[in-house]
Amino acid sequence: MKEIRFDEISDEVIFSNIYGIFQRWEYKRIFSYLQNPRPNHGLMYVLCDHITVTESGGETCCYKRGAMLYIPEGFRYSICFDSKQTVEINTLLINFSMHTPEGEPLCFGNRIYPVVSEAPHRYTEEFYKIISAFQNTQDS
Repeated sequence: MKEIRFDEISDEVIFSNIYGIFQRWEYKRIFSYLQNPRPNHGLMYVLCDHITVTESGGETCCYKRGAMLYIPEGFRYSICFDSKQTVEINTLLINFSMHTPEGEPLCFGNRIYPVVSEAPHRYTEEFYKIISAFQNTQDS
């Protein structure tokens, strides 16, 4: 899979299979992709106080409210929602695939990392628009 940077996205990059979801997790709930790798890329916006990500090798990293994370396709990890619920929705998630016009798969890296550690409020609004648009098509 060819790695590109966000600032290298051109009009030629094809984004597909885009869908978004509001995620509501219980306190101390763990979601895992350790057994099976993640099937697509994702951008996750953290709305709860913090989450802990544990990679398949055991490395852990905590992210706080406002972080927007890139999660690569094929990555193995688990997430613990380890803060008391302060909002109804813990995270906003937009999943997608991306490739070149020739079909070569692309990625923004091979690990989870924060695209921004404290995203501006307008990012939240854009996430909500995308997720709401996706859900409206599912309800039709």
